[in-house]
Amino acid sequence: MNKREFNKLLNRIRTDESALMALYRYYYPRIILHIDRVYPKINSEDVAQEYFLNLLKMQNTTYIENPTSWVYRACENIAKRVAVKTKNVFSASDTIEYISVAADIEGRSIDKLHAIGLLDKVDDETARLIIYLHYWEGYNFREISELTNINHSTVRQKHSKAIKSLKKFL
Repeated sequence: MNKREFNKLLNRIRTDESALMALYRYYYPRIILHIDRVYPKINSEDVAQEYFLNLLKMQNTTYIENPTSWVYRACENIAKRVAVKTKNVFSASDTIEYISVAADIEGRSIDKLHAIGLLDKVDDETARLIIYLHYWEGYNFREISELTNINHSTVRQKHSKAIKSLKKFL
């Protein structure tokens, strides 16, 4: 679906059921696949349903330049909220695997891909996970502590050491 068609449908979803159905038919299976790949412990169908309910609640829409990236990011945000609410724990290896797959995800910038390569320079797998969750996913240290079952002060220490080691390469 091109961005012009997406934006046209997006502006009509509150008044035209066929617009919502067209978006649903196109994006629902893609959302399911994306969330299953990125957040395998989260129910992707629930995320997709909540996303479409949120679309109906939207008041004002602006023109979306990258519709697929916008949809995926919104769904990832929903999945993160669900993970925090249900206290799903992400293992370091699951998230590091996601980092390696991130290059395949549509809409990632070259700067982020370069920075993901820098993460390989961090020796400690847990520290890599902390850096990733903090800077790419937007979690604060308290949330990272809850997600990973690592003490809050340990999260801060590992973050600090990882930043020091990364500064050597920058």
